[in-house]
Amino acid sequence: VLTGHTRGVTSLKVADGKIFSGSNDKTIKIWDIDSGKELREIENLIPLNNLIVLDGKIFIQSDYNIHVFDFNPRRSLAF
Repeated sequence: VLTGHTRGVTSLKVADGKIFSGSNDKTIKIWDIDSGKELREIENLIPLNNLIVLDGKIFIQSDYNIHVFDFNPRRSLAF
């Protein structure tokens, strides 16, 4: 069991040996698939509705906006 979100999980994806979870607590968490250890947390301004992981980037949809995060550096590419 992976614990850490404080509200309901709305999205779950597996890619690159990691689990990516998005939540109504306004966070994306990245977990190691083998150990279950939380590797990183990315904060969003509002709750997430969906996320996609592709080519080293996390695309998230929340309300009327799409945000793009590079999951290596800690910066939003903010579309």
